[in-house]
Amino acid sequence: MADYTNNYNLIKPLQDENYDVNIANTNNTIMDNILYGKVDKVHGKGLSTNDFTDGYKKKIDSMQTLYRFKGTVKTTNDLSFIEDRNVGDTYKCMENSNTYIWNGLEWINVGQDGDYSQILEQIDAYQEEVNAQINNNKEELNTQISNVNKSISNKVDKIEGKNLSTNDFTNKDKQKLDDIEFEANKTVINNTLTSTSVTEALSATQGKVLNDKIMTLKGTILYENNNGITETVTLSETAANFNYLEIFYKDANGNGEYSSAKVFKSNGKNVALSILSQSKYNVNSLRYATKTAKIEGTTISNLSNIVGYIEDGSFQIYDTAEISILAVVGYR
Repeated sequence: MADYTNNYNLIKPLQDENYDVNIANTNNTIMDNILYGKVDKVHGKGLSTNDFTDGYKKKIDSMQTLYRFKGTVKTTNDLSFIEDRNVGDTYKCMENSNTYIWNGLEWINVGQDGDYSQILEQIDAYQEEVNAQINNNKEELNTQISNVNKSISNKVDKIEGKNLSTNDFTNKDKQKLDDIEFEANKTVINNTLTSTSVTEALSATQGKVLNDKIMTLKGTILYENNNGITETVTLSETAANFNYLEIFYKDANGNGEYSSAKVFKSNGKNVALSILSQSKYNVNSLRYATKTAKIEGTTISNLSNIVGYIEDGSFQIYDTAEISILAVVGYR
């Protein structure tokens, strides 16, 4: 019959028994349950009735840093004369053998055994109050800084001698204006066309008069033909629109002489276009070519066109001349 172990009651088969898988599985289950309830052993550590957490350790570490033994005083009254004191400063009073700790507001008596729980709670409360005040001050300061930044963003740097302006009116700009005389842009109207003033302006009436005078000097080409024409000439505009016409012409069969004639108030008038030149056949005679034409509206028609010679004081007509009109210019 099988035997059992003393501690965990594991089954121990006898030497003459065959191997039973069920017995092995039962022992393995028992050992698994037992091992599950254990922790790994660490050198220098053991079991504790209560869990000494990180929070407890941090509190003890803070007490070691917080409480600083500064010395002894004869009486409790001497504590009030300590000027350089910080939270956690600890003094032993010889008068009653009690320990006193400064919590930031007052001296706390923790007794002869040094019960620090009360002072620790007071210091924590004091620290929370201080932190809250700091946070409030930070929020207030941040608000003030934000308001100041907003005010600064709406301002420009002040410069002595300058004020705000839509545009920067520099000293150079000011000098330009100072150099301009008073009423420099004032226009004085002059109605005298013959005035010699160079600072006054003509009126519209006198300007028109001047323009009309200029137009009389500036001609309008009414007809133009580089080869010339002996027949009727057609003008681009009626002669009645002009003060006078100037007709340019040449003697085609002579020595090629050119001439011109001005005809005032020409519309409806007859005009003689003549050229007197030395004969190319006889140096002792003069050639006289003439063309009579009538100016009517837009036409200059041919009335006669003859040529003759003056020789020994007499005038002889020989044949038809060829006075050709080259151009006609009208002046208003």
